[in-house]
Amino acid sequence: MPISAGDSDGSRATKNRVVRLALEFVLQNPICSNPQCGGVANFLRCHLTVITLLDRAKQLGCLEDVADKGGFWERRDLPALVREIGSWNEMIAAFGGKLKDLIGNGPGTLESAIAGFPNFERLEAAGQSHLPPELQKLFALLGRVGTRPTNGLLLH
Repeated sequence: MPISAGDSDGSRATKNRVVRLALEFVLQNPICSNPQCGGVANFLRCHLTVITLLDRAKQLGCLEDVADKGGFWERRDLPALVREIGSWNEMIAAFGGKLKDLIGNGPGTLESAIAGFPNFERLEAAGQSHLPPELQKLFALLGRVGTRPTNGLLLH
């Protein structure tokens, strides 16, 4: 889907929403931290580049506010950001690994970008503690009823 400058009305609010959605994808995408692509250093380069862009946009009056669930925008705490991306990678790997175990191999398999990380097994093991207990119940239920998607699943 191409990103446009806004709807036909060209409103600032619409443009801000489009930019926000694009930046959310970049900033929340752990693929940037794949060790084969430069690891955490690459993630930080990507993240800090976007933060610099946002800082400049704010200086120019093009940006009203930034909603940052992780709090980096306000605190600029690099060690906390590194811990957060590590935790996210572990949780995503654990979740993807559990789904893969339930679905199995063959037709209708699960594809996950993080499964291609060379340290996937370590991330998956470390992430078990990040999974909420409710997910364990869901996985148990799926295991009992059987789950075989016909066209496969894609997990980012």
